[in-house]
Amino acid sequence: MADDSSIRRLFRGIGRGITTTRVFVTNLLFVVFMLIVLTVLVSGGAKLTVPDKGALVIAPEGTVVEQTTQSAPFEALLGGNDIAAETRYQDLIDALDAAKQDARIAVIVLDLEHLTGISPAHLSGLGDALSAAKAAGKEIVSVGDYYTQGQYYLASFADSIYMHSMGQVLLTGRPGDYVGSLAGRMWSRAIDKSEADAVKQRARVVSTRPPRLLMPAGAPVTCDCPS
Repeated sequence: MADDSSIRRLFRGIGRGITTTRVFVTNLLFVVFMLIVLTVLVSGGAKLTVPDKGALVIAPEGTVVEQTTQSAPFEALLGGNDIAAETRYQDLIDALDAAKQDARIAVIVLDLEHLTGISPAHLSGLGDALSAAKAAGKEIVSVGDYYTQGQYYLASFADSIYMHSMGQVLLTGRPGDYVGSLAGRMWSRAIDKSEADAVKQRARVVSTRPPRLLMPAGAPVTCDCPS
């Protein structure tokens, strides 16, 4: 009997030791987690330094939407999030408004290569914001390998448009709406070699990609065409 009581006390002691260790480890992990959370909240991330005569790069990805799609937390935890890239419309408007009022921002760069979808209403709103920034004295530059119709609509508000030498502009709709007028304007004036060299030299300052077209907003489209 005495031996049985000793064995029971031994196992009770082992059980209490395991329980105490489990509670201690759990509390320790909780304290560490709370310290990490508090550190992140207090630090607030690295402070962004904006240089004088800086450039704001507007580079939307995926589809421009009013509200981004929220993934299920459990799916995100398991790495099963298949939601396509999205950019919040109001974030773009806020960025352009902030740049318009910030004296340190001299140039707004439109990098539209990864913009895959945008509604006419959002195009109109972003166009108004770009026009307001230009009226505030900001230079707007658009760079890209190619332009879809929506991308080119936004690029048309820029002071300068740069395209890859092998790029293209995709315009859809009825040809009679714009193609005839565009073709006439493209052949209206051939730029000479010195002007073309000046355009290319300026393009190299803005982008390492080979420039194809530099077109002031509202000016006739020109090309180095054979006479």
